[in-house]
Order: sequence, then C-alpha cells, then structure tokens
Amino acid sequence: SKDGRSLYILNAAAFPDSHDIDYDSLLSYVLARLPGEDELISGAEYEIIFFAGGRPESATSEKKQGPGMGWYLQAYHVLSRATRKRLQRLYIVHPRTWVRVLIGVFGTIVSPKFRRKIIHFNTISALALQMPIEPLLIPPSAYLHDRKISPDIYAPYVTGKRAFGVKHPLPKNIESGEKRLPRVLRETIAFILK
Repeated sequence: SKDGRSLYILNAAAFPDSHDIDYDSLLSYVLARLPGEDELISGAEYEIIFFAGGRPESATSEKKQGPGMGWYLQAYHVLSRATRKRLQRLYIVHPRTWVRVLIGVFGTIVSPKFRRKIIHFNTISALALQMPIEPLLIPPSAYLHDRKISPDIYAPYVTGKRAFGVKHPLPKNIESGEKRLPRVLRETIAFILK
C-alpha cells in the first residue's frame, strides 16, 4: 500500500463454485496467504482489497454459487486476534447487495470496530483516488465490471512508467532507427502465417 503495508487482493469472480469445492478446505489455503503470527507479533500491518463485482473468469461459464454468509463469519472467527487487529483497511470495490448485508452483520453482531476499517468504492476510479492503482494486480473481471459502471478510469497518481521501465513500448531497429515489433512477435506471426 502507499503506507508501506502488505496488500492482499481477493476477487469474488474467481471464487470456485461451492458445488465443486469444499470451502472449508479453501479457507485454510486463503488464511495461509495472510501474514504469519511471527510477522504480526513484530507489528506487521496489512490491508485487503476485495473486488466483489464482476462475472466469473470465463465468459462462457455459468453463474457460480459462492460461499454462504456462514463461511465468511467462520473465516472471521478462525482469524487470530492479532490477524484481525493488524488488518488496517478492507477496501471493497464494486460492492453488491450480499456484501452490504454481510458487512451489516459484521458491524452489528461480530465487531463494531471492524466496520470502521471498511471502505466501499463503487468504481476503480474511486479506489484510484485513495491509492495508486498502477502497481496493483487488478483482475480482468474487475475491469470488465467497471466498464459497465463507468466508461473510463481516472487515476490521479499514475506515474507514467511503462512495463519494465521502458519509455517506448516498441523497440527500434539498430540500423534504421525505425520502431518495429519485438522479435518474438515477428517470429510468432511468421509461424502462424505459414
């Protein structure tokens, strides 16, 4: 994050169908990705960005049945006290009705303090006003969902850096100085055309 904290991204569109996978087994996998007890005891804090909108990863896939509300409550209770305490912010992008209901349950029944750590954003542009989004690995499904809401993404903190620090996206020919496609693309195109 911009404050130097570890940042974790969850994508609801990538959750598997509850008929295909045991979410209790998946919970231990997800929790293993969060900071360990040693890091938390030493004072490491973290933030989570949850992309709640979007369709499943495949355009041809049918609507998937995600985990029930009880699974989220169980996930919260399985977290150690240190893990819950060290979470500084939970950013929810593209909140849906079920997310708002879930947050209402968390805020009233589970922990009113936890509710204060949650920030909702309806678009990626709103998230970009809070933090630089350029280095984030935003899933394609979140971009596609965002296009339905807003035609453009406004990002005020964009640095203008290109991939791998390159100023120009296409390399130049050493002899002529003209821009050209990278060699791997030229050879791939030539192979496909043959």
